[in-house]
Amino acid sequence: MPTLASAQSQAAQAQSSGGGASSGGNFRHITSTGLGMAVGRSEGGNFVAYNGFLARSVASRDTRAPVFDPPPQNIQATVAQNAAACSATVAFPAVRVVDNRDPNPVVTAVLSTQPPRMLNPAGEMVAVPPGSYDVVLTATDRAGNRAQATYRVVVTDSTLPTLANVPNPTPVGGEAEATSPAGTQVNLAAPTCSDVCDAAPVLTSTALARYPLGDTNVDWACVDASGNRAVAARTVVRVRDRLAPTVAGGAPADFAANCNDPAGSSVRVPAIAWQDNGANAAQLELSLIVDPAGANQAFSPIPANVTLTGGPHVLR
Repeated sequence: MPTLASAQSQAAQAQSSGGGASSGGNFRHITSTGLGMAVGRSEGGNFVAYNGFLARSVASRDTRAPVFDPPPQNIQATVAQNAAACSATVAFPAVRVVDNRDPNPVVTAVLSTQPPRMLNPAGEMVAVPPGSYDVVLTATDRAGNRAQATYRVVVTDSTLPTLANVPNPTPVGGEAEATSPAGTQVNLAAPTCSDVCDAAPVLTSTALARYPLGDTNVDWACVDASGNRAVAARTVVRVRDRLAPTVAGGAPADFAANCNDPAGSSVRVPAIAWQDNGANAAQLELSLIVDPAGANQAFSPIPANVTLTGGPHVLR
């Protein structure tokens, strides 16, 4: 009589898989990979058994973030001398990122200008105005792991301002004539002071309100907001006194004096006030000549009195 035999179904796991068949002793054994059940049945004296196995590949989870290699470095840049615009051309380097599983992580680079500027992770040249800026790098792999790094870009303004049209109002042969012992006013037109980064640089000078006799050096400087200082060729202000002193008052008319001594009469010398365009009274050298066409007596300094014999005399 036929006998029916059954086996308990059972799931199994295997780290590897394979398949094959064997027979002998009235048994036939078949193996396979996959999820299945093992069943058996017999009919008569023969048995057939089937076996099934669960084969599964188990992968570990990626939790490691990308790495910036090499790490980013800070950048220093300077506005070039004689630059047409107030900016420095900064070479932003290519960003290299390595990851344990993703050969091509997504990389972004953002420069913290206002508004922020997206940079090319492969590197690019960008005109950046003076200031201090952060560059934020972000790398994200396909598993969503993210890494960030920051480096600083500092752009400085060391460009000198420009001075032009420096005046020369009193060249050699065109000196100014003195107008007062207290000094002479000379009109100096201010030179042009400009800067590529500062719209209002400060012009300074050693110019005077009034200039003394002789040569006076006037220095000009143009200073921008960053403290850069440009110095121009100096201006020489030349003041000369070519005019003779003039009588300001006290010159008497001809006068007569009594001769009261055989040796001559003592005559008081008139006090004459003098003025000059370049020197004050104390700086004038005064002299007196009596009878320049005759005795030609010279006095310096001028005495208060002179002795004159009878007859006409000339005091000069």
